[in-house]
Amino acid sequence: MEKKYYIWNEKGGVGKTTIALQLVGYYSEIENKKVLIVDLDPQQSSRQVIEMGKFPENLVRYITKEPGAAAKDFDVIIYDYPPGRQNIPEAKGQNEKLIIPFQANGVSYRATLPAFELLAKEKQDVCKVLNMFDPRKKEHRELFEDLSSNETVYTIKSRSIYERTVGQGVSVFSDTVQNLYGIREAKEEIKKIVRGLEK
Repeated sequence: MEKKYYIWNEKGGVGKTTIALQLVGYYSEIENKKVLIVDLDPQQSSRQVIEMGKFPENLVRYITKEPGAAAKDFDVIIYDYPPGRQNIPEAKGQNEKLIIPFQANGVSYRATLPAFELLAKEKQDVCKVLNMFDPRKKEHRELFEDLSSNETVYTIKSRSIYERTVGQGVSVFSDTVQNLYGIREAKEEIKKIVRGLEK
């Protein structure tokens, strides 16, 4: 049965598309899995990057609507949702996870907190990703320490490598970017998230 990952936050600009594309890269380039990215965001950023043609063409496809019966042809389906409270996906199946990235600052976290509380009541399986995390900043460290004291929170540090790779139409797992500064650390961050998703 295929895995389904729903990447959502009611706020924009928190890294949903970047994380979606890194997961596409991991599953297609490391695991050699057939991946479908469902780009539901009107901006269509995931679609635009995939159309650059640098992901493995035999493994990666995109669509801009629910896949329906086509889902059975893929090992992993990644949904890139638009921001907005009305679009909260349901991840209640055995192989489904809801990934919620949020920026490493109090404003972003407080804006996302009501959604976390709602999803906890609904018993949704949520993977929290503290994105653009800078451990040198006191506010970021305190937020991470507070959150991780009683639950698993994954971090993606503030690194230019994510922006650079997506801008080139690839993920951090592409052979074409393996000599770039920060690539090894970025790959480990994404692999850690994948290990958490697959528990």
